[in-house]
Amino acid sequence: MKFFVDAGFARRVAGVVAVASSLALAATETLFSNWAFSVAPGGDYGSLWVFSRGDMNSGVTRLDLKVSASGQVQVSGTEQGPLSDSVTAVHDGIFTDVNANHRRIPAEKAGRLGLVYPMYGLDNNGNLLQPEGIISVRSTEDIFETPLELPSAAEELDSAMTYAVSGLAYDSTRKTLWIARGMLGLTGYDISRGANDPKEFRLIFDRENKALDTLKLNASKDLKKYTEVFDVALDPNTRDLWMATTRGLWVLSADGKLASASKVLDSMRVTGVWVGGDPLMVIAETQAQGKESMKGGLWRKYVEKSGDFAKVPFIDVKGNSQ
Repeated sequence: MKFFVDAGFARRVAGVVAVASSLALAATETLFSNWAFSVAPGGDYGSLWVFSRGDMNSGVTRLDLKVSASGQVQVSGTEQGPLSDSVTAVHDGIFTDVNANHRRIPAEKAGRLGLVYPMYGLDNNGNLLQPEGIISVRSTEDIFETPLELPSAAEELDSAMTYAVSGLAYDSTRKTLWIARGMLGLTGYDISRGANDPKEFRLIFDRENKALDTLKLNASKDLKKYTEVFDVALDPNTRDLWMATTRGLWVLSADGKLASASKVLDSMRVTGVWVGGDPLMVIAETQAQGKESMKGGLWRKYVEKSGDFAKVPFIDVKGNSQ
């Protein structure tokens, strides 16, 4: 989710917060749970998609919002789209993900696929920790639970969560959804032939040779020798694909050239990337294990300005810079 891209959307998100805190809105009547994990634009002005999950079920709710004459944000209509009991977009380990690999629930509007979320199913222990593919929400009555192809090389990995979907970016020009999948690098989900006739391809990141290698379904590959891809974001003007990886921030240009995007971040573990705003900017998130705790930060670069990324300062409650 790119929250800062659209100021109008930011205002609508604020409206959801205001509404959710009001006694006029009962979560049991609109959401599947008080636990709302993801918010995305609804497609029409004043509308939002909210993904919520409880102990028993989960799904998406479309909220139509309006502002009254007194300035109060109100819900004028709702629609619910439930998922099957055995799948969800919110995995069971979201509150224990100290490494920030899958702490956020990505959501991306992807052409005829509609709104796309990651999909988790039940593992052998009955926990929702098995990455299975993507959820395609085209309407509340038209939700597709879609598995992604799993290469045989993934069977050698220590945990299924190492290849869970952690980032999404849709290229409307190429009609391709880019999917960040950790140890499985990138998956391209091409819907140029139609949403119901997709073509998948996989690219794994060979950082030493600055290359993206094709990964075939039955290929024998030691995926631990490749660099994990945690997140992706698309430049709306150039169609360049920004990649947050376990070793730096990289850019795959529209003509297929791959290059490091930052000397400052080159050796850092970059877990998130967002592109947007006016003027256009790139925000990168870093997260790494310190001596006593995890150390993270946000870094910013304006696309049209020279220079490298600079850390975004934070002020704590005492007024001290962090």
